[in-house]
Amino acid sequence: MQTSRGTPANPNPLDILNASSLSVINTLGTSVTYIVTVSDTSFAAPVAQFNTSSAATWENAGGSTATVKFWADAANTQGATTPTTTPGTLIDSFTSTAVGPADSFAHNGAGPISLLNPFSMTEQIAGTLTAGANLLNRGQTEILTPAPEPASMLLLGAGLLGLGAVVRRRRR
Repeated sequence: MQTSRGTPANPNPLDILNASSLSVINTLGTSVTYIVTVSDTSFAAPVAQFNTSSAATWENAGGSTATVKFWADAANTQGATTPTTTPGTLIDSFTSTAVGPADSFAHNGAGPISLLNPFSMTEQIAGTLTAGANLLNRGQTEILTPAPEPASMLLLGAGLLGLGAVVRRRRR
């Protein structure tokens, strides 16, 4: 299941791309590779911060791998037109290797980003599943936080200057 918010079709104060409730199950007697990619376009700008999160449970998957990646694209290009279509700049990634019959992983990332015009976001998970392995309840979220508006920053600056003037006057 994939959802996105912060686009013209689904407005929201935050730009969010979410892939959840995904299970990748290998019923074969041999290892297989997998790749799942989701994307959407026209998220609202400007943004100044990204936050990413991914988690899953491995079942009977010792030696299986998962590499989770997140992209943001200033050109607002649609990703996921094929499993390997991932436009833009890679902003975060994480790799997990399952150990034993039951294992799990969780990852959180964050950092600065500057996108001034509408943009796209793409998320991907790819790896290998050993024979009979399962990757269950996998979820992945990418959130880009709006930059403060210039008017708000000016108002904050004026308030701080006024506060400084009052403190200075009281000291005299």
